[in-house]
Amino acid sequence: MNGRELALQALIRFRRDGAWPDLYLKKEGEGLAANEMALASALTYGVLEQRALLDFYLQSFSKMPLKKIMPQVLDAMRWANPDVIFTHSPIDESPDHWMTSHLVRAMVLSLPGINQQ
Repeated sequence: MNGRELALQALIRFRRDGAWPDLYLKKEGEGLAANEMALASALTYGVLEQRALLDFYLQSFSKMPLKKIMPQVLDAMRWANPDVIFTHSPIDESPDHWMTSHLVRAMVLSLPGINQQ
């Protein structure tokens, strides 16, 4: 697991179980490199802090009301949006392709019964 995946799982756990993200990140991120933990924390808290803004942008691009989108998909869209909206990687020539592949992979791995190895 890397920092991005940990952040997505923390957001899903927060929505589903009301689990405090800091405790989840600390427990599940044990053994991750410091930079991966920092990324997980920044993404998790960034999404939680900017949720209203992220939802505004998501709704402006969605043909479907956000309330009708599966919660896991909405979590992943919120998780992916800070990178798309607020940052741009200078080394990635096509950030939308990179983000889409990570979004799809994270969603598939979060589904029940999927072998994550």
